[in-house]
Amino acid sequence: MSLAQGQLKKTKGGAPESKLKISKPKINKHQIEQFQLGRLFSIDSIKIKLIIITVAFTTIPLLFINILSSSISTSTLRNTSKQLTADIVNQTSSTVNYFLEDIEKNITKYIINDLNSTTENLLINYSKAKQNQTEKVKVVQSIQKGLVYLSSIENSIESAAIVHRDGTVMGKLPSITPDELSSFKDLELNGEYIWQKGLGSDVKSIYFIRKVPNTAIGEEFGLMFCPIKLDAIKEDMEKIKLLDGADVYLVDQEGKMIYNKNTEKLQIKDYIWEFIKDSKDTIGSTIKNNTLITYATTDNSWRVIAELPQKSLTKNLHAATVIIWLIIGGIAAIAVGVSFVVAKSFSGPIIHIMKLMKLAEDGDLTVRIDTKRTDEIGLLCLSFNKMMGNIQKLVQDTQIVIEQTIAGSKTLAVSTNQSVEAFEQLALSIGDIAVGSSDQAVDAQKTSKKMDQLSDSIQRVMVKTKDIYTDNQGAKIIIEEATQSMEMLNTTMASSIQVANKIKESITELSGLTRSIGEIMKLVDGISEQTNLLALNASIEAARAGAVGKGFAVVAHEVRNLAEQSKHSTDNVRHTLHTIEKKTKDAVNLVKAANAIFANQEAAVDKADVAFRTIIQKLKNMDSDIGNINTEVNDMEYLKENMLENISRIKMITEDTASATEQVNALSEEQKAVMTQLLEVSKTLSTSMDILSKAMAHFKIN
Repeated sequence: MSLAQGQLKKTKGGAPESKLKISKPKINKHQIEQFQLGRLFSIDSIKIKLIIITVAFTTIPLLFINILSSSISTSTLRNTSKQLTADIVNQTSSTVNYFLEDIEKNITKYIINDLNSTTENLLINYSKAKQNQTEKVKVVQSIQKGLVYLSSIENSIESAAIVHRDGTVMGKLPSITPDELSSFKDLELNGEYIWQKGLGSDVKSIYFIRKVPNTAIGEEFGLMFCPIKLDAIKEDMEKIKLLDGADVYLVDQEGKMIYNKNTEKLQIKDYIWEFIKDSKDTIGSTIKNNTLITYATTDNSWRVIAELPQKSLTKNLHAATVIIWLIIGGIAAIAVGVSFVVAKSFSGPIIHIMKLMKLAEDGDLTVRIDTKRTDEIGLLCLSFNKMMGNIQKLVQDTQIVIEQTIAGSKTLAVSTNQSVEAFEQLALSIGDIAVGSSDQAVDAQKTSKKMDQLSDSIQRVMVKTKDIYTDNQGAKIIIEEATQSMEMLNTTMASSIQVANKIKESITELSGLTRSIGEIMKLVDGISEQTNLLALNASIEAARAGAVGKGFAVVAHEVRNLAEQSKHSTDNVRHTLHTIEKKTKDAVNLVKAANAIFANQEAAVDKADVAFRTIIQKLKNMDSDIGNINTEVNDMEYLKENMLENISRIKMITEDTASATEQVNALSEEQKAVMTQLLEVSKTLSTSMDILSKAMAHFKIN
């Protein structure tokens, strides 16, 4: 339905009835003021929105940065403290290992060098003096002097005592009686020595217990007990400085407390020991019950443990976070005050404009705003004044148009009768043109679809051709690289065979040298036997000489010992040479087997090289053919694009022609109906203009 048709409505008698009814709106001023006041303090008001936006843009970034920085700082501080604690514990463990190792070496050195001395073997002397009580007492006193000397030169060894297998106690311990110490003669050790907290009635001291071997006869003499002073370890652990509430201590392999500077803590916590004793790692760390637990295991299975409460890690950080939160709160309060002042400067002029708009709603078009502001609010006030001036001028112009419209309505009636007849003839001609254009558009549409299908087929052929060309190029490159690798493999195989032959020659020469050394060892055996025989003869002659030959007898005895040692050494060398000769034969056999394998590999590589070169030649032929196909397909693509462009133009022109023809036909029919009704409209136009003139009189324009 056209605009003119939509504005008219037939009455029952056939005469048109005007829909234009203008009346003065009824406005309740009190309701408007209440509405404006409510909007001013509601969340939808500009002032509240400005305040919310200002506070949000001020505080949200600060909140986000504070939360993020606090999280990152906490994580970084926790990881740094964890690593630092692990380093401290590991360093302390190394210090303890050094301390323990030093004690173990000194005690072992005493047992080997002093007790099992080659000049005076006290352990052998003790065994020989069992039947002679006087000699036994002398030997025990010598051993006790050595133990006293050991504890005097080694500050960490408080004292030392040896318990023989028969229960004899040599030396004294300050906290254990000899009878009680004698009861540990059959104590079983898992290894050569153990470290143990507590022994018998002495439950506080740390003991180093070691087997005392008699190296001359290869038997165990007894056990050595040494209470150890941990002053050096305590001094080092006292120097460790961690955060408030942290604790570092040393426990043995059974969880007994060895040392803790916190004297009130005498036992390790159960959950900590459960975690540590089941761990197979020598160094570990975990967090349990809000406490960072770090440990390191010493060489004797003791553990250096550090406990670090998490609250001590982030104590200062939490205080800084609270201060930042207070600063953010202060900034938010300042933002609210500033945004309130700014929002008021915006909302005041807007409220004034709303009051003037209310007067304009009542019909007073002479209202204006006096403002000296140069910001956007000032521009808004100027725009309001221009709008009211334009509306005032529009009303004046409308009154003039009304008068002119009344005069022109009479002329319109005469012209309408003539136009109706002309539009009837035009509608018939345009209808025939529309049918022909529609058929032509359908044919163009079908042709375009066929060309689209052809275009898709050509495009798929191009894509496949390009893919084949690309794959062929990649395969050619890969095969060429493989050929180069095969050539390098040929060279490498030849070098490997040469190296294997050189290895075989070197091993053969080594075998000859080994046999030469064996001959030399036989010669040394002969010399040793002759030396031994000469030493025996010298001993016999010294015995015949009596007291005069004692010195010569001692020399003969030493020479015989040296001869025995030389013979023993040559036996060991001969056995080693035999092993080397056996290994040499095995190596020669392996080289021979490797040469056979290298020969087979060389033949296989030659075959593969021939195959790769054949494949490369085939790929070159395929590359040339595919290049020609690609060129032809590109030419097809160019012709296809030109044909599609021409058909598309024909299609667009045909569719535009058909559409324009249909629009002209529809417009002709509509204009015919409009012209029929314009005659009736002109009759009612004068009446409507009179009503409009009375309505315009409502506005105040002067």
